[in-house]
Amino acid sequence: MGLEQLHRRAARLVVINRDGRVCLFQCNDPQQPLEQPFWLTPGGGVEPGEEDLRMTACRELLEETGHRVQPSELIGPIAICEGSWEWRGQPIYSVDTYFALRVDNLAVDYTNQDPIEAEILGQHGWLSPDEMDASELAVVPKGLAQLVRDLMARSLSDTPRVLEW
Repeated sequence: MGLEQLHRRAARLVVINRDGRVCLFQCNDPQQPLEQPFWLTPGGGVEPGEEDLRMTACRELLEETGHRVQPSELIGPIAICEGSWEWRGQPIYSVDTYFALRVDNLAVDYTNQDPIEAEILGQHGWLSPDEMDASELAVVPKGLAQLVRDLMARSLSDTPRVLEW
């Protein structure tokens, strides 16, 4: 008999620098060696006591990059992506809400990462939308490159875009 599917709310950040490049982490779970690494935005699950997704996004950004921001600095939500996946044998249904953050420069500092983040988040990179499209590694979520293009062109509506899981 399988495990019951957990429901997870998460906040993720599309961090864009002045050159229009997005901060992404190469995610690879050493406990799942057959899975291919992929590019992923900073962010993660809501923790107990976090009632506001903006708070979650700010905490995750601090943990994963060392960069501190206030919830009021975030743009959005700009997108939502939801779907099923599995984490080390545990079935999960996630609803990921994406916010944007523009930065002049951000030097990623790994020292605040929790043990799981340190284990699965490898190198980071600043990718342009064209580089995301051309990447040999998958970029999660699907449609991120076009979302960034539209964000840079200021052609997003007030309604968060639904991205494919």
